[in-house]
Parts: sequence; structure tokens; C-alpha cells
Amino acid sequence: MKFKGICESLDRIVVSDPSYDDDIYCRYERNDIHGKGWKVQGFVNDYSNNIDGYEVCGVKFVIGLSDPDEHLDLHEDGSFAHYKRNSVKEFTIGMDTACVGLGVNEVADEIKARRDEWQPDCCLKTLSDGFFGNVYEGSFDGKARFLVLSGYLDEDTGYSKEDVLDYLVAGMKIELDKTKGIDEVLSDAKNKSGSGKVNKGVADKGEVDLS
Repeated sequence: MKFKGICESLDRIVVSDPSYDDDIYCRYERNDIHGKGWKVQGFVNDYSNNIDGYEVCGVKFVIGLSDPDEHLDLHEDGSFAHYKRNSVKEFTIGMDTACVGLGVNEVADEIKARRDEWQPDCCLKTLSDGFFGNVYEGSFDGKARFLVLSGYLDEDTGYSKEDVLDYLVAGMKIELDKTKGIDEVLSDAKNKSGSGKVNKGVADKGEVDLS
């Protein structure tokens, strides 16, 4: 299931187990984005894989947010392309209380404010600790230009694709665009950005090629 839209105002963002202090390495937070009209594109899909004879099933998502003048080409498999001028940092998102919160602005503030609560309702319940997903931050001249977020929820959590999309839309303050297909949006982005060199990354494998 693909989607696209706009995040009209993106000042602060948090992706974290809500119990984590600010200095924990396996979380992501940024408070100085000052973004207006950021483009949003993403995919939420059912996922299954056989790992060492064990069938893993659930819901997997990847979402990209980018400055309106920035090039970000996001694909369903989690790969993405961006201008070579951008420096990309990878952040691993972990969990120790079997839940994780994703949100911008006042939702980000709520996730942090409810740090002492057990599994607050502003978060996704994962039923297990460990690895949730990744955040990739692309920046140029010290300013955030794009973000790529990915995550996985096991089928035992009970979340459907629609549930996960609803959570992302609410937490990331996305105004969904239902009038055009995502291919048109990506084409528009390329036309605005020109033909500069791009690099490729893979959000769900935790790899970015900067060569």
C-alpha cells in the first residue's frame, strides 16, 4: 500500500522507545528542522519471510519526508536515492519496553512527556524488545533535508496495514494526497530538483552507498 502527502510543519521529530533518555544511542530526535511543506511518500505492506525454518509475518513500512526543494526517490523495497551533496547518518531504533513512538511537533513532545508511563497509548506496541527499524537523516550545510524511516511489526501485535498507516498519518501530521499517484509526485520532485547526481541507500538493510 503506497501513500503520499504533505507535512505542512516539521519542527521537531522523535522516533524512540518512550522510556529512553535523550542520550540513549538507539533512538532518533531532532529539534531544529523548521520544515514547511515537506513532501511525504511511503509504503505500508504485509511482510513474510522464512528465516531458518521459521515463518516471520507482519507489517513492514518505509516512509520518506523531504524538503520541498530536495530530491528523494523512495522505493517499495526500502531503497532510496538522493543528491550526492547530502551527508547521510544512520540511526538504529531499539526497544526495551516493547513499544515505540513516532511523531512530530506536539506528538514528539507527548512521547517525551510520557517517558515514565508504561507503554503510553501514543506508541505502537511491539510485544518484544530489540530492533524496530532505522532512521536515515540526509543533511546539507548542517540542515536536515530528508528523513527515511522504516520499521516492522509482527502479526501477533494485531496491527493491520491500515492501522499502521493511520498511526503514521496522525503521528507525523501527514495530509494525505489522494488525487495523484506516487509516481507523479516522484516525477514532479525530479523535475524541480534538476539532474544532479544521486546516491542510493537501503533503509531496511541499514546500508547507504556514499561512493
